[in-house]
Amino acid sequence: MKRKRNKILIIIGIIILLILGGAFGTYKYINRVKNVKLQGSNEELKISQETEEKSTKENIENILLLGVDKEENASDTIMILSLDKDDNTAKLTSIMRDLNVDLGESNKVHKINYAYHYGGVEGSVSTLNKLFDLDINKYVKIDFEGLKNVIDYIGGIELSVTGEESRIIGLSKSGNVKLNGKQALEYSRIRKIDNDYYRTNRQRKVIMAIFNKAKSIEVTSYPKIISDLSSNIETNLSTFELLDLGKGIMSMNAEQLEGFRIPIDGSTEDLMDKGIYYLGWDEEVNKKALHDFIYDEH
Repeated sequence: MKRKRNKILIIIGIIILLILGGAFGTYKYINRVKNVKLQGSNEELKISQETEEKSTKENIENILLLGVDKEENASDTIMILSLDKDDNTAKLTSIMRDLNVDLGESNKVHKINYAYHYGGVEGSVSTLNKLFDLDINKYVKIDFEGLKNVIDYIGGIELSVTGEESRIIGLSKSGNVKLNGKQALEYSRIRKIDNDYYRTNRQRKVIMAIFNKAKSIEVTSYPKIISDLSSNIETNLSTFELLDLGKGIMSMNAEQLEGFRIPIDGSTEDLMDKGIYYLGWDEEVNKKALHDFIYDEH
């Protein structure tokens, strides 16, 4: 099983908001976050009672992080943030968007990111809980358009791009280049030249570039960044929970932050259906791998 230690947990823009909010106590900006409760019972959200009891016993909380693409009305990024409150550690699992899943549509194959298209946040939560026997009942959703504004505000980001990538986003050269918000968003959405593994990596590169650039700007600029992000975020976490989460992550060092990816290496196959690419995967193997990662079950 392949596990990668991340020196920084900030993989998506949500975490930038949480950390800056936790650091500067910017209640008035975080209060702009749209608070929307999940609809449905535990049964309807497919919450595993067994896993819920295990999480309570081990004091672990699983939170769904969604990055949404309005153009597709689908989730562009799906991640599970697992917080161990006893050990003060955090684990972040990336779920690849091309996984083929049954969303209840007769005789129709779907990618997991379309759980959001058909059922909103509740659809994403129930699909993940059902597939992986999880107990997710908290979520944070961000519209990536908000990241575009942040990138422009901090003066763009620098990335290394290939010739094919530069051509797709309309650049005249490859190598180390400076991207504005629109170009960075287009770069993160490239899907024509390779597969979801590379797409996920591009998204990670963009977010890390934002974080690194944000670290170098004046502290007085943080409220504007937080304001731009907060207006593009929806969650059922309270203001107190958001700030507490940000402060908790800030207090962690590199060894307390760990990343993971589903599906794991060696458990997939490439599939085509009516000209559309899907990622076939071994559900039981990956379910076990995810529980091993979150709950240290070996």
